[in-house]
Amino acid sequence: MMPLIQKRRRPVLPVRAPTSGAGAVTLALVCGLAGSGCGDAPPHEQRGPDVAVPAGSPWIRPGDGLLERPDLQALVDAQNRREPDLLVEALASDDPAVRARAALGLASIGDPGTLQALLDRLDDPDPGVRRDVAFALGRIGGYGVARALLEALGGEGDPEVQEAMAQAVASIGEESDLDALVSAGREGRISPWATGISIARFGMRGIHSASAGTWLRDHLAASDPSSRLAAAYFFSRVPVQFWTRLLPSVRESLAASDAADPAAQFLALGLGNAGLPEDEALLVTVMRSATDWRTRVNAALGLGPARPVAAPETRGALFQALQDPSPRVRVAAALALAAKRELPPTDLDRIRELVVASDPNEWQVPAILLPSMARAGEYAAVVEWMDRVPVDRTAPRISAVDALALAPDAGATEALVALSADPSAPVAGAAMRALARRWTVMARQGFDPAEAFGWFLPGLSRSEFAVVFPAASALAQEPFLSLGAGDSLLVAMNRLNATEGGERGASSVLVALGRIGDERVRPLALEAVRSDVRAIASAGDQALQGLGDAPRDFGPDVPWRRSVDWDRLGELGRHPVLVLETERGTIRLRMDAELAPLTVSSVSALAMAGRYDGVPFHRVEPNFVIQGGDVEFGLGYGGPGYSIRTESTPEPFSRGTAGIASAGKDTEGSQFFINHVMSPHLDGNYTVFGWVTDGMEVVDGIRRADPVVRAWVEPDPAGGG
Repeated sequence: MMPLIQKRRRPVLPVRAPTSGAGAVTLALVCGLAGSGCGDAPPHEQRGPDVAVPAGSPWIRPGDGLLERPDLQALVDAQNRREPDLLVEALASDDPAVRARAALGLASIGDPGTLQALLDRLDDPDPGVRRDVAFALGRIGGYGVARALLEALGGEGDPEVQEAMAQAVASIGEESDLDALVSAGREGRISPWATGISIARFGMRGIHSASAGTWLRDHLAASDPSSRLAAAYFFSRVPVQFWTRLLPSVRESLAASDAADPAAQFLALGLGNAGLPEDEALLVTVMRSATDWRTRVNAALGLGPARPVAAPETRGALFQALQDPSPRVRVAAALALAAKRELPPTDLDRIRELVVASDPNEWQVPAILLPSMARAGEYAAVVEWMDRVPVDRTAPRISAVDALALAPDAGATEALVALSADPSAPVAGAAMRALARRWTVMARQGFDPAEAFGWFLPGLSRSEFAVVFPAASALAQEPFLSLGAGDSLLVAMNRLNATEGGERGASSVLVALGRIGDERVRPLALEAVRSDVRAIASAGDQALQGLGDAPRDFGPDVPWRRSVDWDRLGELGRHPVLVLETERGTIRLRMDAELAPLTVSSVSALAMAGRYDGVPFHRVEPNFVIQGGDVEFGLGYGGPGYSIRTESTPEPFSRGTAGIASAGKDTEGSQFFINHVMSPHLDGNYTVFGWVTDGMEVVDGIRRADPVVRAWVEPDPAGGG
């Protein structure tokens, strides 16, 4: 469901950093200059089209004939039913393909009770088994596991297995294990790429050491681009307190970097996140001079939230960047400006002029700047801008509503109350959410709850989930209970249950009634948990938890849990192509049905049923991900009505990688994301199901709210298997 890649509970890609890479450096850079995938290149060369990555990295799990082998399919089915005992038994098979598939399945299940069986296979004679075992151990973790992996790494000769073991240690190890990996890197037992990404993984977990710092400093100056890239990535993800002593090296490396060096984007983001005023001038220079739009984006972002007060020269440069040829850079510059507190009147005047003169069809940058105007008391200008936007353009109108929530004026409250009755359910729902945020602040100031009660009560008379949910959630707060909120909620739920299409709205009211402990809803909640729609069953479970029940363990046989359609996959072949036709061009995604059979089965079914047609990309984060696939609402918090099990995949998230969004284990549905840039922090945490082979320039050009005009699936041109 949301990269980041994230399904919206606030988006799931994802946390910014919506992923990692490996392959031949020269080929990767050539593909990057082309701006898209490498056409008919072999599978491992279709990964990360413009990220330098080293040979020997486990780019793609080798085929095992899954689509033609019922015995392997039975293991995948056991994985999805969460039956670890069958997979543990398969680890003893004479067939290495069976053992490897069993290990991969155990990674998805994540049962600590399987650790010993996996540890016993670290010396398996087949390198593919050892690689998948290492991946599974890194996903599960446990006392002594990192040490066992390091001991196995000492005698491992296969480069792919070495990297898998290193990444597993980095996911679960302690500081002493970090030092051991750094030593292994210096001795050449793991590649510079694996060493650098491992150090970053440790750092993201709050673990760093002097030896790791020395390695990073040395490799920032490396001539090998993949070594430099791996070292630079660390600084973009790890707080500056872990690398204060390396600041001079980072600054020197960024200042000396080539204008097109991919490492520069991560160094710029690292210095930006550090938020030190002495780095502003360097970031401004990079933002103006870098030839790679991704580096300009990260330099602009680095001039944003970490620097709520910026020098006039910096603000001037950001205003200039609003005219950058790249729309991603313009958005990043707008985000940086919007993060500034107390902009001087001259800057507010410039923003006002830009917003007033903007084309309603080019709304992304003005929409980002609206909060600055609202905070300055210019709520009327925000309303005026919104009135110029066509009523069918939902996304920019919601942006205006969100901005109004920040305005201090009473007039903004009146505007939001009026908008809460808007015919557009997403707009009305956004106004309800904005009013709820205002109420939270105003309640602390002694505002009369009886007046606020009147804001939310009309929302219960609607049937759309987007409106009912925020209204019901607000009314479940304690100050409204004495005003009769409980009875109003119960009446609304009974009405919605009797209204065609009102089931989702009723489920949101059910959750609210459970939260306030109203026992009258227990029979309805017990009925809801048996629903064949996942969201309704989940709502029933949440309501019962509010009434004091323990969370339900929904088993594999619930009607909203999907299994693999092996017949469909057999017809499509191992590498079917998901084609996404957009107004900006066509994106072709080469899926891998052996790597993620359940995900590919689900995505293919949705596309072939036309459910992705017209669905917008609701999330676009410059130089991170684009995310779409909310087939229910198109806003990032909906799904297909069912969920699929999490499929843990060992493949790295690189530029052009497609992943399935998630709100937690086993919550995946229809939402997917595509990476602008490598993001190793996503590796193993989200399911990789394909890679862009054509149309990466389209991915780069997608803007928020751009729709998928039509989606379809083409069978593997090489045939089945």
